[in-house]
Amino acid sequence: MTFILKLTIITLVLFGFDEAAQLEEGNACIIQYLKNKQRLSQDFPYDTQPDTVKCRLVMPLILKHLETALIQKLSEKEDIKVDCIMAHLKNVSALDYMLMREIIPMSRNLENSEITQKTRNTTKALRRILINGATKCGSDKSYSGLFDDILGLQNMSIAVLQHNYCFSKYAVENKLIEVKHINLNPRRIPTTNLNCEEMIDIQQITKERQLLSKLNDKKLSREEVQCIMDKYRSEKAFDSNVALEVVDFLHISYEEKRANRERIANSLEKYIKSVFTCKKSILELLNHNSQEYVKIMQF
Repeated sequence: MTFILKLTIITLVLFGFDEAAQLEEGNACIIQYLKNKQRLSQDFPYDTQPDTVKCRLVMPLILKHLETALIQKLSEKEDIKVDCIMAHLKNVSALDYMLMREIIPMSRNLENSEITQKTRNTTKALRRILINGATKCGSDKSYSGLFDDILGLQNMSIAVLQHNYCFSKYAVENKLIEVKHINLNPRRIPTTNLNCEEMIDIQQITKERQLLSKLNDKKLSREEVQCIMDKYRSEKAFDSNVALEVVDFLHISYEEKRANRERIANSLEKYIKSVFTCKKSILELLNHNSQEYVKIMQF
């Protein structure tokens, strides 16, 4: 669920958290919230102490932005009964478990065995919630591939394996992620006639078109739209998103995953901040409804 990291960064940027420790501060707020909800034990370690005043302000927005992003993701799938599913997920506090699944592997002060066990338990609980919701709502129990990692579903179609190989190769060769040793083709799929460059190019064009469509829907001026598109390219936002997708499905150590996610977060932060330079109406849009900004930035 890569969008959780992105929306957390967006919210922290809006609140002006300290740039040098932004992600750690945000994680501390989430841990504090989960402790208060008794989702995490009181002895779960902080990497940095939370700023209670800031956390009290930022957590409602993180939760609201998570809900907005989740609705958006679910709405993209035709076979999901979004209203019923969201009502169920909110009723059983599924968003808390999604945050737990995001925050536990990022801890610097837990043993790897503890991270594995806590993540496994959280995933099991979230899997039950999703299955129960789909059953109750008469909705697609596979969630159209949105939660395969949580549901324990492995799409081993040749198309998915080719996608994973090409994007992993692109990320590693372009140093978007840093790993010491990695097998880019663990399933040993044939790659001789696989045109990875074309696959990447098509994806990049598609993502730019999606972003452009969202911007045009917001009735921004032509200059503002062009400014954001220029920032998207100059700050290499596409690359950051590829890296975030790849680092989530690669079989690498917690330490490597954590270090790479922090690097990616810094890159995404630069892009998000650069968008603020694209004239006044962007800020006006934020002042009226920060959720609109989340929708735009979920490229």
